[in-house]
Amino acid sequence: MALSLWSFFSCSKESALPQEQRALQFSTVESKSNLSLLFTTFKVWGEVCVASSSEPLIQGYRVNYINNNNQWSYTQGEGTEGQEMKYWSYSADEYRFHAGAPLERVNEITASSLTLQVNKTRSQDETTLFTQPYVVKRGDAQFGNTVNLKFTYANCRVNVAVKCKASKEVKVSDIKLTPPASVYYPTSCTMQLSYDWSRQSISLTSLTKQSEANAPLEFAEITIPAESANSVESSSPLYMIPDAGITGQWRATLKIDGIAREVLFTVDKGWESGKSYIYSFLYTD
Repeated sequence: MALSLWSFFSCSKESALPQEQRALQFSTVESKSNLSLLFTTFKVWGEVCVASSSEPLIQGYRVNYINNNNQWSYTQGEGTEGQEMKYWSYSADEYRFHAGAPLERVNEITASSLTLQVNKTRSQDETTLFTQPYVVKRGDAQFGNTVNLKFTYANCRVNVAVKCKASKEVKVSDIKLTPPASVYYPTSCTMQLSYDWSRQSISLTSLTKQSEANAPLEFAEITIPAESANSVESSSPLYMIPDAGITGQWRATLKIDGIAREVLFTVDKGWESGKSYIYSFLYTD
């Protein structure tokens, strides 16, 4: 009688289940500047951090708005040749992104700085924008998802409002704000911003004026309805360049139903990026 002896062996190797490879994509969130309504391009820098070291992931990529599918892409459209699709790494500790728009007004972008061309303009689509530092860490809900960049204006918005309670409609025309003789506001400049990733903050490093002016700021006519209790803004705000040196006694001149009026007022604070300044005047008969 033969006895057969069978032995069975099993072995196992512990390993993590493969995670889905997710492409790194960009979007812009709704803000005071809805970017896709103004521009169709921006330039972005991205870094990936592991432990205490960081390395570039996206070095000044051009990102285009693809209108037919309502999304932003750095691998489709003009100027994206050679820009490879990037993917989230689940071994990374942190990702960092910042951007400027539109592409043609981004002079330089690096890991920690952004240099922009900024001009005085009356048109929103001639303004310049930048993002706050965007940091996402492993474990954050946003990790592995679309990078939602929020843009803010490098320019500031300056406008005039007039309040005049009258029994009939009032026309306010020839509206001008004239600076003091010693004040020259910038009309074009290069603006350099510095990013501090440890504090997730941004600061103005330098603002180099390329041209400046002392001419009055002019605004479109205002129509104030009869019996209105509210101030009415001009329909033509200006997008100015931030400047701390515009303080002093300015002069406002205008015509109320064709009659010239004038008043002196004090500008006691400089203009800052992303802020709106409305100079309001009350006319009483």
